[in-house]
Parts: sequence; C-alpha cells; structure tokens
Amino acid sequence: MDDPTQAMDRSLHCTARLLLALGLMGAPMQPVFAQSPDQPALTQTLLEQAASLPRGSFPRAFHGEQAYWTVIGAPDSPHAALLSEDGLLEPWPGGPSIEPFLHLDGRRIGWADVRTTQQLLEGDLPLPSVTWRIDEMRLDIDAVAGEVGGCPLLLARYRLRNLGTEPHAATLELALRPLQVYPPWLRLAVNGGAAPIHRLVHTEDALLINDERRILALTPPGGFSPDAGPGVAGAWRWPLVLAPGEVRETILAFPFEGAPAPAALRAAPAALFERLRLEQRMLWREQTGRVMLHLPTAEGEDLAAALRTSLAYLLIHSPRPLIRPGSRGYARAWIRDGALMAHALLQLGHAERARDFVRWYTGFQQEEGGIPCCIDALGPDPTVEHDSHGEFIFLLAETVRHTEDLALARALWPAAQRAAGHLLALRAERLGPAFEAPERRRFRGLLPDSASHEGYLQNPVHSYWDDFFALRGLKDAAWLAERLGDDAAAERYRRAHAAMREDVVASIRQTMQDKGLTTLPASADLGDFDPTSTAIVLSPTQEDGLLPQEALRLTFDAYLAMVRERAAGSPRWPGYTPYEWRNVEALARIGRREEAWTLLRLLLADRRPRGWNAWPEVVWADPRRPDYIGDMPHGWVAGEFIRAVLSLIAHVREADQALVIGAGLPAAWLDAPEGLRVHELSTPFGRLDLDIDHPEAGTLRLRLGGTLRTPAGGVVLELPALADRVFSVDGQPFRPAGPAIKLSAVPAVVLIRHAPPSPSVPRSP
Repeated sequence: MDDPTQAMDRSLHCTARLLLALGLMGAPMQPVFAQSPDQPALTQTLLEQAASLPRGSFPRAFHGEQAYWTVIGAPDSPHAALLSEDGLLEPWPGGPSIEPFLHLDGRRIGWADVRTTQQLLEGDLPLPSVTWRIDEMRLDIDAVAGEVGGCPLLLARYRLRNLGTEPHAATLELALRPLQVYPPWLRLAVNGGAAPIHRLVHTEDALLINDERRILALTPPGGFSPDAGPGVAGAWRWPLVLAPGEVRETILAFPFEGAPAPAALRAAPAALFERLRLEQRMLWREQTGRVMLHLPTAEGEDLAAALRTSLAYLLIHSPRPLIRPGSRGYARAWIRDGALMAHALLQLGHAERARDFVRWYTGFQQEEGGIPCCIDALGPDPTVEHDSHGEFIFLLAETVRHTEDLALARALWPAAQRAAGHLLALRAERLGPAFEAPERRRFRGLLPDSASHEGYLQNPVHSYWDDFFALRGLKDAAWLAERLGDDAAAERYRRAHAAMREDVVASIRQTMQDKGLTTLPASADLGDFDPTSTAIVLSPTQEDGLLPQEALRLTFDAYLAMVRERAAGSPRWPGYTPYEWRNVEALARIGRREEAWTLLRLLLADRRPRGWNAWPEVVWADPRRPDYIGDMPHGWVAGEFIRAVLSLIAHVREADQALVIGAGLPAAWLDAPEGLRVHELSTPFGRLDLDIDHPEAGTLRLRLGGTLRTPAGGVVLELPALADRVFSVDGQPFRPAGPAIKLSAVPAVVLIRHAPPSPSVPRSP
C-alpha cells in the first residue's frame, strides 16, 4: 500500500502549497486587477519596518502571523471589501486599508493590545463586525456595502462605548495604511502585502488616493496627520470624552464608483448607516432564506447558520453571470469550482445563477469542443485540465434536472455534443495496440495526462478525477439527448459511457496490481492515495459501482485513521484542505453515518474565525502559521460544505433512481423535541418539504411533500435506530422489506412508533 503520509502530501487536492514549493505559484494566472510595479519592493520595505518594531505596530500579517478575513459585498455587485479578524478594512481590491487605534491614558492601543471577537449580524448574515475590549472600553467595527443615491459604496462604522462607571477620555485614530488585508505570502494572481500610495490629497474630511479612490469622513474629525508613523500614509483622529454608558459613532464612506453628493451622506451618517444595514439585512435574509432550514439541537442550529453564511459568500464572490471561489486571488471563474458551487446554488433556490453561468461559459468553448479550465478578464486559461469537459456537461444537465428548462437544454445541446465529442477524441488517444503493452496497459482508454489536480502541475498524470468526470459527462450527454428526443445520440453516448467505464475499471485494478495497493489510486501513473479526490466517484459522478468495494472500504479506513492522527496533533499532518467536506457526504453514502459526523465536527471546528463561518482553502494545525491559505472565505470549500450538509438530509441515488432521505441524520436530531423542518429544497424530482416532529410521546412523524414527484426508485428513508419499531404510511400499517423504508408515492405521512413488548411466555413448571 502506498504510504498515506507521503502520498497525501504529494497529492493534497487543490492546494497551492505544492505550487509554492515548486516555485510555480502564479505561473498560469493573470492578475485580476492592476498592481503598481513597485508593489513588491514596498512590501519588502514594510516587512523590514515591521520586524524592527513592537508587535502591533503593523497589521498582524506584517509581523509574520497568519491573519484571516471575510468579505463584504452585495449580491450581483462587482465590488467586494475585506475586513480582517483584527479590524483592518480593505475597501478596494489591492488596498490601501484603514486600521483603527485607540489612545487611552497616554497609550496607543492596537489589535495586539485588546481582546478581539468576531460576529455576524444575527449569527448568519454576511454583515460582519469585529469587537475590541480593553479595560472599560469597547470598540465595535462593522461595515456594510450597498448603494446610496445610485452609487455603490461601502460604509464603515467605528462605535466606541464606555462600559465603566466613570467618564473616560479617548481618541479614535483611523490610519490610512499603504497595504492590503491580503497578506504578503499570498501571490496567486494577486501580490498580497503592500498597496503603494503615490499621491494623496487630503482635506479636512476627505482623502483622494492616487487620483482615483476617495474616502469621506462623514463624522467630522478633529484633524488629519499626514505623517503618523512607519507604514502610515496619514491618520484622522477624533478626540472624545465618553460619559458612563455613552456610545460615540464615527462613520466613513468609501465610494466604489464616483462619489455621491456629500450632502446625501453627511446629513445624518449614523442614520444612513443603519438604513443601509437594514436594507442589506432584508436583502440577505431573502437571498439566504429561499430554502427553510430549521435543524434541531444547538449543533443543528450552528450548521444551518453556517450553511446560510456560506451561501452568502458564494453570492458575494459571484456577480452574475460569474461563479467564482474568491474576490481577490481567486476572482476567476473555474468550470470545476463553478459546476460544484452551482450544484449548491441549485439546491438552495438560485437556479438563475447556474443558468447564467453555463450560458456564459459556453461562449468560451474551443473550436474542437474543449472547455477551458478557467476564465479571467483576459480570457481562457491555456492550462490543460481534462476534467473541465465533463464538468461542463454535468453543469448543464444538473441545471436542466433542477429547472426542467428544456429550452436551455436545446440551446446548449450543440455545445454539449461538441464537449462530449472532444472527450471521446481525447480518450481515443489512449486506445490502440500501443496501449496493449504490459507497461502501458493501465493507461488504456483513459483521458490523456493533465494538470487538473494542482499536485500534478509539474508532471501531469492520468488522473482518475478526470476520468470520473468524463464518465459523468458522457452519462449526462446521454440523458440530455434522451430528454431532447435524440434517441440515436442517447444510445451512442450510453455505449461510449459503458466502454469507457469498462476501461476505467480495468485501469484501476491494473494500477492496484502494478503498485501493490490495497487502497484506491488517484492516478494511474503514481498510484497515489487521495481519498478527497477519489470521493467524487460517489458524488457527484455516482460511478461508485465500478470500484472494488473492499478497496473503497480500506481507502476510507486509511483516511479516517489519518484524520484521527491529525486531530491528535501529529506533526505528520501540519495542514489539510477543507475540500474534505466532500468526504462527509461520501461516508454517509456508504453507510458510515457515525464516522461522517465525527469528521463533520472536526471540520466545523476549523472555521477561521468561527464567528464568521468561514474556511480558508488550507487549514493549518498552527492557526498563525504564515503560509498559503488561498482566498477567503473560500467559495468552493463553502460549496462543498453546503453540498455535504444537504446530502445528509436528502440526496439522489442514481443506481436505482431513488431520492434518499436521512442517510446522514443523527439519532439525536430525531429525538429532539423541536423537530426538523426543511422546505423548498430543490431536487431533480421537484422541491422537497420535509417535516419531522413528535405528535405524541413515543411517536416520530415524517411528512414529505412540496412539489416533489415520486422518483422511479421511490423515496427511501434511511433513518438511524429503526430496529424494534412499527410503521404506518398515510394511516396504513407498513412493514419495510429491509432496513430502510421505501415509499412508492409522495406526498406521504410516515409514523414510527416503538414496537409493543412481546407477550410474556409462562415458564414450564
């Protein structure tokens, strides 16, 4: 068996840590916004200044500590600001930023001197805040993006409160820093670190930066200092005296485009901030609430809140028609990320975004039918990644399954056919006598080597990830053809799928034999161990029937052993990518419910920071390790989290065309008195309403309805702890044929009660 320690370090899926080590960071990427040529030199200068000064003189990242951040924006807006966990605010991509300080009793207080917490409005809305506490003072930093008078802008509020019983004098300092929230060790498409300020024009209450970016102090400051110390371009100050319990607010405005009339902003800035925040609260509640998700227990409430926040992050990163995993370094549209993020959006009531994205991406299809892996402002990325073609067809088919939009299917069917044809042409490159030789037999019928897995960028390989998505694409091409009445094409793609499936099965078995493996390989070349990559065979490609089942079991046994070792703090595992959310769904699908929940709890605990319900692309065991973490909050990770959580409630099982309910629900949720409610959850069979409650003691009731149509394979309830129970469906006694309850029609009401005790049998005298 390949050593998981070495193999997973080689093939850690979708992290650019390996690219850093190889010196390839940024090679195929194009900048998402222009940066000054002197930016790298200024970054080095600022790092040197920070190294010579006490911790807290500069933002955390410039002192060599990992700093986390979240994003602030509005749906469909191309503008997104960043707020760090310490209160550093970056209004525009590339900076500069505003950093707060307090002057108390002759001391200059910064992030390193205070107790800091992070919150979201109502616990789940993407309206973040940072709170500082020191002595008897509290500073709340929050921001909101929206429009005022038709002009998109960001408003920031600095709210100082005296918690003591005596008056306190304090000065709020807001320093303009020539640097970004995006830290200096991040260099994928965007160079983190410095944000050069070449020209600064200031008046009493306005700053003009580099002749293009404007900051307005809506609360009149006490003065502006153009030279306020190392790494500071200037600073406003507000001298304040606060009575016991008094609150004083300072409001800044950052126009994204142009500048609204100052009078419209300055008349009542505090009221303006509250009005804009209320507007955004209502907007975000609608955007994140199209599917009702009330999950029982405190743990369930936390999951539901994190899911709604994750959805909001997807929307902020993705102004239509784009679907993107980030707003800085990852402000690009990958078909891989986008297809899986779109699947999450489809389930949660945002089908219009999936439609727009697949239409838009079609415009970049290559002449021979290939689908580029990624699109940015300069056009398609030329990197060869062969998973993209199948992912495109899957995205189209999944959108049609959820929307029944046959007009979309007809319009894009020629593009899907060209993509499928390209897959078959690629596969043909690995057919023929040359691939009958023993040393090449395991490559027969696969797609050619590619770099769709970042661990393979230096040496592209025959990745089964590509093949699994090719099988998904051919299967979906057959499905689309059938829906559109093209029977000949449907039969052609079914045969092509079956033939490739046979070759992939043979390749996996041959690779295991050649490499002496007992676990599943991630590529035919290396035989490497990467269960998070392999997990796509369970979902979304649903080709698990081709795998040797014992090898599948041993693969996840080895993975879970690694997870336990990692959780215990082993130095063998310094970090991981939270794409591992995919494995939660995989474990639930193969019947390992308890282990799925063990993994879920570990991943949920690694939010950075927890109060913002966000994950980076890489989670390090040392949270302050100054190393690669990708963009934040990471959109593809958020999408995988959403898909995983929803799959525990309901997922499609293609093998028998069934909708499976409850395969990942814990027994504690079924016992909880508050019950479970999921309404308007989109599936390929319509929208599911699921209510679980206790109408009387000892009785569990499940009500299934909505617009759900009965799938060909029925609705299958796979609930925990069903032994010694009696069942009724729509008032009629029901005896399951096995451990699950199969419903042949919906809507339905299912009652589950404890079986009455067996009558006692008298003992013989």
